Amino acid sequence: MALASHTGRAQFIASSDRLQAFSSQTRKTVLQGFQAISSVAKRLDPNKVEVAFASRPTKAFRARRTKNLVEMLERHEFQHDPHLMQKSLSELIEHQIIRKLPVKKMGFNINPISRKHVSIYIFTDGNWGDDPKRACLVEKPVESLIHEVKHRKLSPQQVTMHFVRFGDSAEGFRHLQYLDCFGEREDIDFDIVDVKHISSNVVSLFYGPLSHHSDREGEEFY
Repeated sequence: MALASHTGRAQFIASSDRLQAFSSQTRKTVLQGFQAISSVAKRLDPNKVEVAFASRPTKAFRARRTKNLVEMLERHEFQHDPHLMQKSLSELIEHQIIRKLPVKKMGFNINPISRKHVSIYIFTDGNWGDDPKRACLVEKPVESLIHEVKHRKLSPQQVTMHFVRFGDSAEGFRHLQYLDCFGEREDIDFDIVDVKHISSNVVSLFYGPLSHHSDREGEEFY
């Protein structure tokens, strides 16, 4: 598995609270995908992998063992209105990501809690409401993160967002497709987002926006 260059990146996993609304087969698929990703993530992150849920985005749970992460997901109860995804992602980005970005003064980082780099894996069906043109304002926190990273003169590799899609919602497909192309717009030109189906190759899920080839790979699922 050619992921040696990813070692040392902090691995952060965020999950939708909607699993209980799906069929047992879909839940099984999500749990298997979650287990596969968290298993690789724990080998890449020198610290414990962090997990958060849409209903409690400011609370991060940490664990080293994949079994503990999977059990955490299985035990979590439905608590979140999917139409509030913009709020949840905004809070997660603000509390868990932006405040831990490097702050450079005269070439030195002065933020004692900063991470070197971080990859965020977001498990979701993308069905956040009725918005045929955009992504139900979920693009707003993504845009805020891009702005902050650019403002601090950090590279697009500083924070990458890997949306892991499951389910068969047509609306969810459109919303996630919009996010996948969001950073490629001429007025932004700062791509930190990738979307892959949960059945995609695990390696491509980890590379995501870090590689243009991987970013485009797997789009047949759309």
